[in-house]
Amino acid sequence: MNTHWETGKPNSAIFSNEVEFTLNKTTTLNRIVYTARQTGAKGKGFAQAFDIYGSTTDTGDDYTLVSTGSYLGSTGDTIEIRFEPTTFKRLKFVYKDVHQEWASAAEFQFYQEDIVSEKMEQLFTDDTFSSVSKEFRTIEALDKLEKEAQGHPLYKQFKEDIDNARILLNSSKITATTAETKAFNYYANAPYTQLFQMDYENIKSIRNNAGHYSSAVIEHAVDGDLQTYWETNRANANDFTNEVEVEFKEAVEVNRLIYGARPSDNKGFAEEFEIYVSQTSKGDTYQLLSTGKHKIVSGLVEAKFKPTTMKRVKFTFKKSNQNWATLSELAFYKEDVVADQIDDMFTNGLMNELKPEYDSKSKIEQLEKKIAKHPLEKQLQIKIDIAKDILDSDHESKEVVVTASQRGDSGSTASVHQIPRTSFSLDTFGRYIVPGETIQVFVDADKDGIMPNLVFGQIADDKNGWIRRYPLQQGLNKITAPNFESMNPAIIYVENPALPSEQAYAPKIRLVGGTDFPVYYHGKTDPAQFKRDLEKYVKNISTDDTDFSKGKPKDVVYNVAELVSENNTISTSAAGALKGIQELGSTGKTVSDTMDEWELMWKDSKK
Repeated sequence: MNTHWETGKPNSAIFSNEVEFTLNKTTTLNRIVYTARQTGAKGKGFAQAFDIYGSTTDTGDDYTLVSTGSYLGSTGDTIEIRFEPTTFKRLKFVYKDVHQEWASAAEFQFYQEDIVSEKMEQLFTDDTFSSVSKEFRTIEALDKLEKEAQGHPLYKQFKEDIDNARILLNSSKITATTAETKAFNYYANAPYTQLFQMDYENIKSIRNNAGHYSSAVIEHAVDGDLQTYWETNRANANDFTNEVEVEFKEAVEVNRLIYGARPSDNKGFAEEFEIYVSQTSKGDTYQLLSTGKHKIVSGLVEAKFKPTTMKRVKFTFKKSNQNWATLSELAFYKEDVVADQIDDMFTNGLMNELKPEYDSKSKIEQLEKKIAKHPLEKQLQIKIDIAKDILDSDHESKEVVVTASQRGDSGSTASVHQIPRTSFSLDTFGRYIVPGETIQVFVDADKDGIMPNLVFGQIADDKNGWIRRYPLQQGLNKITAPNFESMNPAIIYVENPALPSEQAYAPKIRLVGGTDFPVYYHGKTDPAQFKRDLEKYVKNISTDDTDFSKGKPKDVVYNVAELVSENNTISTSAAGALKGIQELGSTGKTVSDTMDEWELMWKDSKK
């Protein structure tokens, strides 16, 4: 292609350039491959319209027209000109219409009929490669075609197309589902990765539809390094959506896709996404597998769907942080049957009720055997132990369940509605936590809405500020209180900074751990019973915080009690509460009267 012939005379109204070939022997041909000049003025002299003549003799003016044609693509292209199989001894190529009225040729090549190639061209109905032609719509027809193609020089390429056709014949329509999403914390767990993650070596290619910004190339999304990332070069818009496409060397069955945004600021995080898959290596054969969404988080997110075999996968950023698109990593994981069974034991996020199929000690023991040597054995054992605890007839005495109120953010909402901040009292569990103690908190909440927080609130002599706040996630949360140098014993609350419009339902939170203390719930607790509870509790209180410096003591309890009404929570010492109630008794009033007055003050403050 680096050399070429070029005419010495331009085409005109009375002259057309032509090239004549004489073959050594009479040959039947059906194709000519033609390329114009490729160096310097590339494409100059390209035959945009042409005639082909043939003769079966060595000499004489006995040419007959074999074919006529034209090409409107790039003048630098190499083109194949196909015609009916024709016997030639001589062949004449006539430049009817030429680029820049010139004529050139870097190469002419002549080909005999390739029956197998022509059949392969008819394998699919069109160039989308999404539908097999009628004559090949049986496995028998495809097997016959492959047998014919086995000796062909292009067999490897043909086999790929035949395999794709087989897949299309056997494929069924996918019913799209909503992906289950949650934080993924096991990427750095080498045994887990080895067992369940698809090896990056199986990735044949990765590409996207908007290039990359600066040096943040798309290959960074599959390099195994969470500190590198891909970043798009074009924002999402009404007429454009960022998408990333991965092709595998071998088809794989996976049920999870793991993704995360650039680590510095989560710009480009996929808040809403679509996952499309194809079982073929090329063509417009994608089907929507799953849609999903997740709140912006640092780190990685797992999107789980039904186990699906795929050769290609497309991840689409339907809604993203700042309309941008980034990926710190994109990984694919096989089904973890054992872990899924463990997660499936419970009826809800509170994890306080077992499904019927797991509601026996023998069934839980069978599951416990399965987790032996699992990479997440330690984490799964925690859930097994929770299930065992549920089967314990005394388990309910170890827990407290609170349904969080939905009164909005205590700052912004109170300001907008001119409601006193006291109306946004924290929801108490009626338990306190001592320094260094670990508790289990189970959450059943709208994972797409605002999630609640757990709060530790110190009273009286607090250290480093009275409050400690811990964001909660769906399901199990394990939280350990700070040590005694950093925090005194504290009351445990749930804080839900959301209105009903911001959550599908009010979160329910189950607490296992901590220590009960007396709480008066206005309109629910009998005042006389509350007094008796205080009298019993106060006998064992300690007023020395150092008694709680080394964990939960066996012989004393913390000096705390609470009074709770619709719009107010009063945290005080248990001894002080008892004294106040005793003084009220001499006036003929009870703690109920006290809370009535607090509610009146709250209503007056709204006027």
